[in-house]
Amino acid sequence: DTHGFEFVRQSSSVTSRPEFRDQNLTLQTTHTDLNDIYHDEIAAYLQQLTGAREVIAQTSGLLVRTSNRAKKKSWATPATFVHLDFTADSANKFLQWSTQDSKIEIKPYRRFMAFQTWRVISGAPQDNTLAICEGWSANGTHDIVMDAVIGPRDRPGAFFESRLCMANPAHNWYYLSDMEPEDLLIFKGFDSDIPTSMNAMHTAFDIPSATDQAVPRISVEARFFAFFD
Repeated sequence: DTHGFEFVRQSSSVTSRPEFRDQNLTLQTTHTDLNDIYHDEIAAYLQQLTGAREVIAQTSGLLVRTSNRAKKKSWATPATFVHLDFTADSANKFLQWSTQDSKIEIKPYRRFMAFQTWRVISGAPQDNTLAICEGWSANGTHDIVMDAVIGPRDRPGAFFESRLCMANPAHNWYYLSDMEPEDLLIFKGFDSDIPTSMNAMHTAFDIPSATDQAVPRISVEARFFAFFD
C-alpha cells in the first residue's frame, strides 16, 4: 500500500520446465495444465501474503516475453515504455471476463485489487529487465489514458484502456539486478479503493552494464484479482 510493489522469494514447480516456456511463446487462447498450475501457485501465495478472502487469475493475463537477443522469441515483446496496465474501466472489464471464464461465483466484496506478478525464468545476469516506480512518488497528473492492443482485436482482453505515464524528476525508480527464477516481483495494478492511484508504473529496459555474456531475458508475467471483505 505504501510503495506499490514488493520483491519476494517464491519458487514455482513449473517455470523451470522448457515446455512451460515454449508453449507460451505463441499466443495461448485456451487453458493449459502448466499455466493452470502456475496460476494456482501464485494465487495461493497472494492470498497468504495479502490476507485476501479470494484470489483468481486474470483471463489472458499470463505472458512469456523475451528480449530481442533471445534465439526463441515470444509473440509478446517487452513493453519498453512507461505505463500502467489498468484504468477503472479496464480493471472492471477484465474482472468480468475472468469471473465468467473461471465460472467462479464471487461473493459480494468491499474492495478488490489487481495484482501483477513478474519473474525471469532465464537466470542471471540479464540483458533486459523490468523497472518499477514507487507509487507515492507519482500522482494522477502524470498519466494519459490510451488504448492498448495486445494480439488480435477480436480476442477478449486484447483491446483495452491503459495509461501512458509522463516523466517527472520526482519519480523514484527501482529494479532488482541479477534476478533468479525464485525472485518474484509483485505490484499493484489497480485498487478499487483508490482507482486513480499511480501504483505502479513500470517499463522494460536494456541494462546499460550488460555485456555480450548477459543471458537473453525470458520472463513470465501473470495477473490476479484479489477480493477483500
